Amino acid sequence: RTVQGALEDILKQYFSYNIKLVGCGRTDAGVHALQFFAHTWLESAEADAIEKINLKLPNDIRLFDIIGINEQSHLQRDALSRTYEFYIINNPKEQKTGMASYYIDDFNYNKINEAMKLLDGTMDFKMFCRTPGIYKNTICEIQKAKFYIHKNKKVWKIRLTANRFLKGMVRLLVGRLLEVGREVITIEEWQKNLLGEQPLRFRTPAHASGLYLTKVEYSYLSCPVISPLAKIQGATTDWDEI
Repeated sequence: RTVQGALEDILKQYFSYNIKLVGCGRTDAGVHALQFFAHTWLESAEADAIEKINLKLPNDIRLFDIIGINEQSHLQRDALSRTYEFYIINNPKEQKTGMASYYIDDFNYNKINEAMKLLDGTMDFKMFCRTPGIYKNTICEIQKAKFYIHKNKKVWKIRLTANRFLKGMVRLLVGRLLEVGREVITIEEWQKNLLGEQPLRFRTPAHASGLYLTKVEYSYLSCPVISPLAKIQGATTDWDEI
């Protein structure tokens, strides 16, 4: 089951004609999305359409709004940036099933933070893509790479913002950052990986369960992130940047 397939099925039931959605991107199975946009063509939508559609959707999928846009708009190609956040918990008592990734490792978080500072900028991420052959090029611009710790000192967050992400790229990047934190690889090897000077000795992606697509930005859309995950996300002031 995919989110897109489930939503298209319910929209077909509600509107009584086939609905084909074009989403703002794709995520791996098990990865969450707190904000996701898709476009399609609708004849019309009643004022209570969202409420009625949500009653039919599975509990883990919600439609938040129906917004009119220009016919020439394309929500996949027009995105200015996408932001992913990865949540880490290393205390089993604090684990929230399916909401954050639990690791038993004792990470060196200063090393992870040092490694993340090398991410900013435009680079060829072919080495961090599962299927580089499907792209014309594998160059992406990492606009922001930040590392946070929750004020409770029990949850950590990696936030990556880029103009685009390749297939499997986020999980491979985070997985490699965690290898730096485990001190399995050095900062120097990480830097050579980013520059394409040394192939990855192993390709271990981060767990899907702790990864969230949290924001997609457009020049013509501005929507708040509506999240039911307050216990994990917390307010902005609950996090300290490392």
